[in-house]
Amino acid sequence: MYGEMMREEYFKTNAKDWMEGAYEGKRNLYPVGVHRLRIAKDIITEYADGKTLKILDVGCGGGKLCVELAKRGHTVHGIDQSYQMLTLSRQLIHEQLGKSNNIKLSYGNFESRTFKKNHYDVIVALGVIGYIKDKKSLFTLAKQSLKPGGLLIISCRNRLFNMFPTSIYIEDEISGGNANHLIREIRNIYSLYTKKPFPKKPKESPSQQTPDEMIALGKENGLETLSFRGVHPHFFTKELSARLLEYEDSPLSLIWSSVFIVTLKKTTDGLITKRKQGGGSCHESHLHN
Repeated sequence: MYGEMMREEYFKTNAKDWMEGAYEGKRNLYPVGVHRLRIAKDIITEYADGKTLKILDVGCGGGKLCVELAKRGHTVHGIDQSYQMLTLSRQLIHEQLGKSNNIKLSYGNFESRTFKKNHYDVIVALGVIGYIKDKKSLFTLAKQSLKPGGLLIISCRNRLFNMFPTSIYIEDEISGGNANHLIREIRNIYSLYTKKPFPKKPKESPSQQTPDEMIALGKENGLETLSFRGVHPHFFTKELSARLLEYEDSPLSLIWSSVFIVTLKKTTDGLITKRKQGGGSCHESHLHN
């Protein structure tokens, strides 16, 4: 299973390479780390409305978000289970903020630690949920440690993207046993056009989630879903994909994006009322905001 232990082993030797790929685009056409950070900053800045906040960054990695938030006056606690990533974090903090700063770093697994109750204004977990076995633990942390009205911001690998592109006939092709043949033909066209082989699936990868799963877990823990943002659009070529960036806050972005960011708010009484749930499906009540 591609879980926490494998993630920790991977970053022992690949921490710097991962940071360069995620934030500098040296390995990837689309540096997803840059866009996750940008979106998280925008959400937090709008929520703060000029106030300084207490923020917990779960899986803080190389410290990019911690530093950006600290520069805005927020008090940040970053936690990660990779010594190598925390070393990069400390280097970045020293370079950009010096010795005197409002960032605290901790090594370890958030599930095995105790955090103060009703303490944080925002909890952020970017690229974390796909590596943990018990997805509920992240929501339990938010339920216990967020202040009433506080935000939980999570990025997820998007399982809906597995079914893109969609068609009104896709179910017929699957049930008729023709899907694999058609997929191979599509991939051949891709290779002919791009002069590149179709990307192969990694042997091991983080788990994927759907928007409905996140809404349901939030509801169980007294968290109201506020919004979704599509991250990392895929539309066959980087040129076509780039045109979709302006639609990242549209519900449609959840169709063509391999990652999404969900924002949830801790309700004041810890309960989601029927009015907040809406009368239809999770998508009807939350994705049309």
